[in-house]
Amino acid sequence: MQYKTHVAGGVALGYVLFNNVDALTHYVNESPTFMIATAGLVIGSLMPDIDIKTSYMSQKTRLVSFFTSKLFKHRGYTHSIVGVLTFSILLFFIMEALGFSDGSTKLFSLSFMIGMISHVVLDMFTWSGVALFYPYDKRINIGSYRSGLFPYAFGEWMISIALFVVAYKNMQGLL
Repeated sequence: MQYKTHVAGGVALGYVLFNNVDALTHYVNESPTFMIATAGLVIGSLMPDIDIKTSYMSQKTRLVSFFTSKLFKHRGYTHSIVGVLTFSILLFFIMEALGFSDGSTKLFSLSFMIGMISHVVLDMFTWSGVALFYPYDKRINIGSYRSGLFPYAFGEWMISIALFVVAYKNMQGLL
């Protein structure tokens, strides 16, 4: 999938959760926290593709991408439950070590994790699937969104637009 679809999915899922799950609602209640949450959702939604050199995230973080693409197969570790948890927990501890406030550290890490989860779920809709239970390498997919009626990019644009509409409608309740 294209990075735009993953960003739309991460933001949409995050806004839906922050707007509708009472335990999360108190995190996003004013403009600065809304921006922290959005940044976490966007970065998290792009992070799983750090394991492939041609991805948008890899182009922005070449050194990290160099090592992750050598260590992991695409849609393996970084697209798994273990990978999502590891990246999110590691981010939390790095932010704490750098002295970020407790509230912003929790909010950003949680948003980052939601973004990564949305990425993994969206990639599960593709033919190749993901190694969700890494190190068990069985790829899991839940079908493909390509119906054959539309070219690949058109179908992905339609998904992106639908996700942006969901995000926009749920953003109304956050501000």
